[in-house]
Amino acid sequence: NASAYLQWSHPADAAAIKWMLENITDNGPLVEAVGNDYDEYAGRISTHTGIPGLLGWIGHEDQWRGTRAIHGPRITDIEELYKTMDWLGAEEILAKYGVRYVYFGPLEAEKYGTRGLGKFRAHLKVIYETEEVIIFERVVP
Repeated sequence: NASAYLQWSHPADAAAIKWMLENITDNGPLVEAVGNDYDEYAGRISTHTGIPGLLGWIGHEDQWRGTRAIHGPRITDIEELYKTMDWLGAEEILAKYGVRYVYFGPLEAEKYGTRGLGKFRAHLKVIYETEEVIIFERVVP
């Protein structure tokens, strides 16, 4: 049971996922950290919530599409989104993909650092926050 494993390995993510399942009723999409195939990053939030993510398993995309032309730029854009301190650049990426939720948990902090976190706090709505996880909502008029 993958959710039981997540509860054991990443309890903060498991609690956030439980909250999302109980409180988010629309279809996103969301952005979360991107990792390698078969690692703990591989679409963990979108997999457990059913909310579409910008990118899951890179190798599966490579395998099914035969090229990185479509999803390759997403890898770069997601990294830039988390790392940049420039709100206008971040907003451009969010709008490009129609992102509704930005997930920032332990794996995002590990992979991208926390330097760019302030721009989300300043411009997006915090809908969930614990010591380890923050979920931001991009409200589009």
